[in-house]
Amino acid sequence: MTNQHLVWLITGTSSGLGRELVVAALKRGDKVIATARARSLNRLDDLKVKGADILELDVTDTLGNLREVARKAVELHGRVDVLINNAGQR
Repeated sequence: MTNQHLVWLITGTSSGLGRELVVAALKRGDKVIATARARSLNRLDDLKVKGADILELDVTDTLGNLREVARKAVELHGRVDVLINNAGQR
């Protein structure tokens, strides 16, 4: 993968470590798919402006819905190179 930007999928990006990882990856020039639960999606607006793709994801959802979000994520850039499951339970 020399000279190729990575595609990151990061869960739990509405605050804290997840948000910081999104910002750091974008600064590297990588592609980022940032996720959050429906109630927190509005907190990702600034990340979208910075270049992140945004998907709604609740990691406690059904397997079928999780697979659909995974399909959408891969569809965005054709692959996911780095997966960080940072979502908490609140």
